[in-house]
Amino acid sequence: GTYNETLAPQVSGTAGNLITFKAYPGDTVVIDGEDIRRTVDLMGRNFVRVEGFDVTRSSQAGVEMSGQGNELINNKIHHNVADGISMCGNAVIEGNIVHSNWPGEHTDGLQYSGGCPSDGLIIRNNIFYDNGQEICLDPWVSGWDVTNLEISENLIYKVNEPKYNGESKGICLNARTV
Repeated sequence: GTYNETLAPQVSGTAGNLITFKAYPGDTVVIDGEDIRRTVDLMGRNFVRVEGFDVTRSSQAGVEMSGQGNELINNKIHHNVADGISMCGNAVIEGNIVHSNWPGEHTDGLQYSGGCPSDGLIIRNNIFYDNGQEICLDPWVSGWDVTNLEISENLIYKVNEPKYNGESKGICLNARTV
């Protein structure tokens, strides 16, 4: 079905007991963010898994998350006004198709933008295309580094021109990212 609401868990899970939101196999579950600021809101939540959803048309980022141990698995994240995924913290981002998050002034497929540390970020086996920049890791808050980072086996294509002079295309890594 199609749901015009925000997926926002009220509590966090734990390392051994993730809270899981998963589409039933074979069903298409659309979280349609028309007129909604956040479509998937995992801000301040830990150990939450979101799997198999179609996340679209948010007036902000499709998925916004901060915290530790969160997982985005096998989702379609597209046609959001801001970034497809806006995040900080430890996470596994795997098997997603992230595309066409482009109409805003500065939009990325995945934007890591500081605010919390990351010691274990995995971005693996995703498809990114037709966003502003596809993957941008920019921990802008002094002292917040990204360590133990894995970016592997992602497909990136149809990269748009950056909106600002001097920006990279495809993947950008800030100097503090290690």
